[in-house]
Amino acid sequence: MIGYARIGVVYYVIFDPENRLHGGPLRVFGLSQGKYQSMETAWLENVGLGLTIWEGDFERHQQQWLRWCDRDGVVIPTGQERAEQERKRVEYWSARRHSVSVKPSE
Repeated sequence: MIGYARIGVVYYVIFDPENRLHGGPLRVFGLSQGKYQSMETAWLENVGLGLTIWEGDFERHQQQWLRWCDRDGVVIPTGQERAEQERKRVEYWSARRHSVSVKPSE
């Protein structure tokens, strides 16, 4: 980590989902006065993003993943997830428009 501090890397993150290092699954360190200090939160102020552990399916692998999140801990969707949300939104509104425009015959 000393080399990272020397070149000014502001944050240092260890993601250890199996806890092999016995320090917990997610540890975040921030550079302060040339040394890394353990951070209580995974919110990276200088970046404007946080990190969180998310369990789910990604590329057909069900496991724990390290994900970006907002200040409230809400996972930020990947591009693929955003595309899927948009597809569902379009389908919903398309079906709704169709159901409104089709009037039952008298």
